[in-house]
Amino acid sequence: MDQMKDALLAKAKEISFGPWVWDESGQRYFRVSKFQSQFDPPKFEVFVTVADADFQVIVEEKDFPNFRSNAFFHNGYLHQPINLNDELHFVRVKPEF
Repeated sequence: MDQMKDALLAKAKEISFGPWVWDESGQRYFRVSKFQSQFDPPKFEVFVTVADADFQVIVEEKDFPNFRSNAFFHNGYLHQPINLNDELHFVRVKPEF
């Protein structure tokens, strides 16, 4: 059990890379990645990587909202669908770097 606990803690410390999301209006890719920096209480460090159409990294920023893989771009805004009181809502972020 101790080995299993150690393996789980080591896995949690690894960076989890999200999928690349294409922003048609800005002609850029965005990827949100995170890792668990604290365990009791749990705390995640979230950052975003912005790349051009050739996947050349433009910038990486820390302290980005924790977006999941079902996020998408529309009219220059990154949308994250959420369930709020059993209704569909969106968290919207307009990235500017």
